[in-house]
Amino acid sequence: MRTFVYSLVVFASSIFIGVGLGSAGIDPQCKDDVKTEFRGCKGDCKTEYRADKDLCRNVDPVCGTACRAIRAACVEPFEEAVDACKDLCRGDLADAKVVCKLIDDDEEARDLCIDAAQITAFICKDDCREDTTVDDPNMPEVDPIPWREGVKACRQVSRACFKACPPPP
Repeated sequence: MRTFVYSLVVFASSIFIGVGLGSAGIDPQCKDDVKTEFRGCKGDCKTEYRADKDLCRNVDPVCGTACRAIRAACVEPFEEAVDACKDLCRGDLADAKVVCKLIDDDEEARDLCIDAAQITAFICKDDCREDTTVDDPNMPEVDPIPWREGVKACRQVSRACFKACPPPP
């Protein structure tokens, strides 16, 4: 048993030493280039996946891409409104954390303060999804559209678009 524990300690130490030595010569530009290449590859794979998925559905991939673009354009104002609301929540959370960190002498009180701020931020973000509305610029006489209903309507438009697509050539 003692030999096993000793072996484990030696193994763990060698890993930490190896990681430390390996990270000493990291080239940040190389790392950024690799990350950019990965994102491009990932985007290409998503595009190919969607085209293949359209073919499996017996939908022309060009039409399917157009339907996805229609859905994205439809959902965009709703997502922007919710994101703006959530940004306010994130800002309030950051401000609350700064205030909580001023509690120097009592670590437990500081943790409770941060926990309460995080709960408040969660509720705020949830309220954004529930309460955010968007005015429809095409129909000013219509009341503002709630986020959830707007996104649901965009999905229905998208489904109808996909159903209207011809089969692949």
